Amino acid sequence: ESLDWETMTEEQLVELTNGYMEEAVADQKGDAFQSAVRTQYLKHMLTRLANRSTKTLKSQLQLGMMKPRYFEYGFNMGTSNQLSCTEIELEDGCHITLNGIIDRVDVCEQENVLYVDVIDYKSGAKDVDMKKVYHGLQLQLMVYMNVIREELAKRYPEKSIIPTGMFYYHFSDPIIEKKSTLDTEEKIQGKIMETLALKGLVREEEETILLMDKHHSGMVLPVKYDKEGNRKESASLASGEQLDELRSFILDKIQELGNEMITGNIAVYPASIGRKMPCEYCEYHSICHFDQKNGHRCHSIPAMKNQEVWDRLHEMYGGDEDELD
Repeated sequence: ESLDWETMTEEQLVELTNGYMEEAVADQKGDAFQSAVRTQYLKHMLTRLANRSTKTLKSQLQLGMMKPRYFEYGFNMGTSNQLSCTEIELEDGCHITLNGIIDRVDVCEQENVLYVDVIDYKSGAKDVDMKKVYHGLQLQLMVYMNVIREELAKRYPEKSIIPTGMFYYHFSDPIIEKKSTLDTEEKIQGKIMETLALKGLVREEEETILLMDKHHSGMVLPVKYDKEGNRKESASLASGEQLDELRSFILDKIQELGNEMITGNIAVYPASIGRKMPCEYCEYHSICHFDQKNGHRCHSIPAMKNQEVWDRLHEMYGGDEDELD
């Protein structure tokens, strides 16, 4: 069916979502859906989550002017369409090839400009942590943006490609407590939408923010406004210059990590942030046998504010010309 997110009715959206959920459950094999009672419960909960998510995503799109252009956009997936940001030269004549799938790419096309953002769907809550980015522990969204910027620049050579944001959307069905009789159903739904707003980095220019949330609703972006319409400070905001500097940094960081790999740097030296240890859920513990009781030590990542990271990136790349545009 040829349906549009904006014009689709809520009834059509629910019908489609429920239909796809029925198909997905029917296709499942294994123990998860063996019990009839368990099947009905899981199907009910997953369908409720799916309906909440599709309703929220539809509302977010209606509040802005960005439109989905690609879903599950694969790059370097057995194709010959190579990009410089995914084919990175390493030492000793080696190179590293990046491949992946971008969940969603939204664009807003104007006469000489193409605005673009990337969205990654997550089953758990996640936000961009610039200190993790700086230490090479969170590169996914930035790689995606580098890919789509270069790809769109090739497809639309006559247009300037402007990134508006890099986001995570958390699939969740939050429960909001009704604190008074003044909390109408509409207000509660609004609070749920605010809870499910995208997380990540937003280009700070007001022009681009309005492309994604034309009414400053607070239900789309991690950006808030006071009653007078003044924008509140947010660690999620970044200038166009900062996003360009981040782009260069990501390319260099991947090259650095790749060179460490080919030189055999595989020391058992996991990075820890505060009290969080990556080993807790690591699938490879039986291989590395990391154990602090045996004298193994962690690489402790120091606390850094976002602005400190941006300042360091500016020292490294400020004034550089962007060779990919």
